[in-house]
Amino acid sequence: MNKSVLFKAVGANIAFLIVVAGIIYYLYDKSDKTFTIKDILIKNAIILIFVGLTEFTFLKFFGSKYLSLDPNIVKRTIVQNIKDIIEDF
Repeated sequence: MNKSVLFKAVGANIAFLIVVAGIIYYLYDKSDKTFTIKDILIKNAIILIFVGLTEFTFLKFFGSKYLSLDPNIVKRTIVQNIKDIIEDF
């Protein structure tokens, strides 16, 4: 992998984590502190696990069997069907 692309990706992820941590701290500081950051992280981890499992399962069992159609064939078929409909009138 290109080192500059890898460096940019790592930098973007670090920046994203800093922004998210700042937002969480800001919301926690402005709230009445009825929750803890640990609770938020645990709940979000559970949600992330379920979403990840769902996505993995879908892509593994359904997405792997996906066959892409040639766009030119689809266009030609649509045009041909429209011509057939017009000729029938």
